[in-house]
Amino acid sequence: MARTNESDLRLNELFGSKAFRIPNYQRGYAWGERQWNDLWEDIWDIEVDNVTEEYRRHYTGTIALQEINRNSVPQEELWFVDEGDRFFDVVDGQQRLTTIVILLHELIKVYPITEERSALMKRYIYRKKESAETKLYLFSYKKEDKNRQFLLNKIFEDVSEILPNDHVNVYTNNLLLAKNWFKDKINALSDGEKKD
Repeated sequence: MARTNESDLRLNELFGSKAFRIPNYQRGYAWGERQWNDLWEDIWDIEVDNVTEEYRRHYTGTIALQEINRNSVPQEELWFVDEGDRFFDVVDGQQRLTTIVILLHELIKVYPITEERSALMKRYIYRKKESAETKLYLFSYKKEDKNRQFLLNKIFEDVSEILPNDHVNVYTNNLLLAKNWFKDKINALSDGEKKD
């Protein structure tokens, strides 16, 4: 498996045509309020360039990825590869990427239900194969991970994902705390701040 060698990517470039999977050897989600607050403050400190009127680049941290071989992609997700997209294991930066995805999901939810909101969900959260109703989540745990269904059901609010009886653990609790923390932060913003 080849490692990616891209650097200095913007968020939309990172997500471009990729789906991320957390390998089973990675520890569960462990970030807490200190790290969420640091990320939140970093985002608010990003300035708009007066000339280009785009947000200036900001170093958010390293995310190391390893491409997943087509033979290791679950059969029901091969259509994503067939469309020219790629799967990656998150080797390093899992905590950061998980947090960013939770934040993105909560931000997208405040958009009115429009084509723009659908486009944002498609770019950052999930895609659907045209001939199927099932969703392919762009960020998730591997299918055999016990926290996967919790992430999809409770964090991404996909009620079609059935939770196992033993779905609560320290890591799923941290995921839910992160979701609620960012939801509260976003709800406290003015309408103008939400648009920025």
